[in-house]
Formats: sequence, C-alpha cells, structure tokens
Amino acid sequence: MEDLIFKQEKHNFRITTRKISWLLDDNHVKIDYFNPMDLENGGYQRQKNDSHCENIANYIKKTMVEKNDFYLPSSIICSCRDEYSDDSLLYIVDGQHRIEALKKIKNEESDLYQKIKDYSLSLLILIKPTKEEEIQTFIDINKTSKKVDTSLATVLRNRLNKDKSTTSDDLLIPKRQYLSVELAWRLCNENHSDDNLYFDKIVFEGDTKNSNQYITLNAYYNSIKSYLKYLHQYKIVSNDWNTKDELESRFNDLQTIEIKTWNIVKDTWPELFKNDDCKILMGPIGFAAIHKVLNYFLQNSCKDYNYNVTDYMDDIKKVFESINIPFGLWKKGGDFSLYTSGSGYTQVSQIIITSSPLLLSLKK
Repeated sequence: MEDLIFKQEKHNFRITTRKISWLLDDNHVKIDYFNPMDLENGGYQRQKNDSHCENIANYIKKTMVEKNDFYLPSSIICSCRDEYSDDSLLYIVDGQHRIEALKKIKNEESDLYQKIKDYSLSLLILIKPTKEEEIQTFIDINKTSKKVDTSLATVLRNRLNKDKSTTSDDLLIPKRQYLSVELAWRLCNENHSDDNLYFDKIVFEGDTKNSNQYITLNAYYNSIKSYLKYLHQYKIVSNDWNTKDELESRFNDLQTIEIKTWNIVKDTWPELFKNDDCKILMGPIGFAAIHKVLNYFLQNSCKDYNYNVTDYMDDIKKVFESINIPFGLWKKGGDFSLYTSGSGYTQVSQIIITSSPLLLSLKK
C-alpha cells in the first residue's frame, strides 16, 4: 500500500502501515509518559490502565480463536517529531493501550504472538508538530473518552504555554496544578479506604447529570488549587518536591487532610448521608464553599502558627463543631442548592462563616 500524504491547514500528515513486530520495538515507537519530576520536559500520557489493556488483549485472543483473524478498526495516531523516514522514531498520541495490549500478548502468549506479529496496522502520523500541538491533539481525541484521562496532558500543556523566561519558582504553579488533578485521580480511582467519600465520585470527562457522581474534575480543580496554595503558604503541606519520596509524602498528607475533612463534614450534617441526599454538599456548591471556609480559616489563624497535619485537623474539627447551619439548607431544593455560580459559592461560604462564633472571632 502506498502511503497517503496530505495537509490540513498548516499541519502535515501521513497514513501508512507497520507490522506489529515493528510497532513493539522500543527503538521505533515510544509512549511519552507524564513525569512529575520533570514538568519542563516530561511527557503527557498517564500510566496504562491494566484492565483496559486486558480487555483489548482478550478481544484479540477471542477473535483469533473464533475467526483466526482480528482487526483494529481505527488507526493508531503517532507523532514524528523530526523529518520523516521509514525508520523514524514515532511517539504514540492515541493507541497507547492497543500497543500495551499487544506487548502483553507478546510477553504472555508466545504462540499467539507468532501468528499475529506480521499483521499490519494502520498509522496516522503527524509530521513535525510542536509539543503543544501534539499534546492538544491527544486532549482533543480523548476528551470524550471515559477510558483515557487527559488531565495530566492539560497540566503539561498549560506549562508549555507559560512564558519560557520564567524563573524556577514559577514551577510551583504547574506543580500545584499537578497535585490538584492527581489528588482527584487518586481519591476517585485508587484510594479504596472505607472513609474516602470521593471514591468513584469525580467525573473526569462530561458532567454529573444522570449519574451517582458528585463533581467534575474541572469543578474539583478550580476549588482545590487555591486551598493547596494556602496549605503551602502556611507550611502545612508543601506544593514543592525534589524527589519521588517527597512527592508521595505530599500526596499522603493531602489525602489524609481531604479524607478527614470530609468525614468531619459528614459528622456535621449526618442526616444528609443517611438519606443519600449529600449531592449538593459534596458537589460543586458544597465543595467550593467548604474549601473557601477552610481558606478563610487558614488566612486568619495561621499567620503566626506553625501547623503540622495532625494539629491542623484537630482545629478543623473544632471549626465544624462551631458551625450552626441546619442540614436542610443542603438538601436538594434547599436554599444552598440555588447558589450555582462562583459568586454563589462565596455567598454560601460567608453564610457558613457567620454561623460560627469561632470563625468570626478570627477576623482582625
């Protein structure tokens, strides 16, 4: 088959084919994984989803048994970052899990791999895109997919769009962005502890309508990032790190704070959780308002106090014990459910603050 070469606007493309054995050679194809230790030059792909790879591998095995054949209907999308040749190094933009599934078969199903290694797969190659264009292509392709999360790519894209002449201190901004989206990911997808109230409750693409989930990643991120800034400013949890161990320590502390905080919230309005009527409280309205209350507390109580996480959580418990807001305001159709804008979230937080003698006593 002769390659098809075409241009759309200023972008050059090539449609071609490669054998599976060629595609599984690391000298030919790479997957540019996100690296939180290198936000300047790191990749944008999240680590593979093992269950997604397993499903693709099982599909290939099943169809080979039933039909002695298989096909992958859509092209694998790649980027060639230099001048193109038949042996150019290609970076996977879309198709990571298909490649990883084929590697799984190669490593675990030798006989099957020998049957399929000379099959040719279709490739759509972007020729010499900028890093920003490559990342944006990945985001655009996967923004409606529930299997591929693009949040880390968005962090890197935002970093690349910043002025390159900034100082090293400016890395705190993308680091905080990374902490925000990865904290959401870990709480929603990885932390299975019984007291984690946000497990499987954050939507990474789309909205929360007609689902049992509470909040979108965008709403979560917009509220949590300023909270992380204050936690850093008042030396409770740093937003900076130099090693993987330091980064894991940050996530451990942040998960502890968020999980304990929302269990304190649950103890403050237990009726909402008994009746499964907590979507306003734990959705964008409550999530933003609660974190604005926490921001207020940090700004007004921590100026001359060096907190550790344990002491901080003890004081947060005292804060919520002093709040005098009836649970009915949080119910669906209750007063707070009407505050659906950013300014509304601030108004809800102010109502909460004025109900608390402890919080009011902090204002100087």
